[in-house]
Amino acid sequence: MIELGRWLYMDEATGERLSTFETCQESVQAAMGAIVEAWRGNTARQEEKEQVDDLPRRLRSQAGRDPGEPKTKVP
Repeated sequence: MIELGRWLYMDEATGERLSTFETCQESVQAAMGAIVEAWRGNTARQEEKEQVDDLPRRLRSQAGRDPGEPKTKVP
């Protein structure tokens, strides 16, 4: 949750918007946009990491070997 002090954008005694309302609104929208973009970037990087971490299992599977099977069998 993000909270903003009302004093930033309104006269608390009258409830009327201050001249700073639009500037405050634009700043909050820009900050939220940056947060969303950062989150999307982190999510994409996590998905890439998971794909890379899963690569050895996928390669073994494509080679026809059970992913849980050891590379060499001990007689």
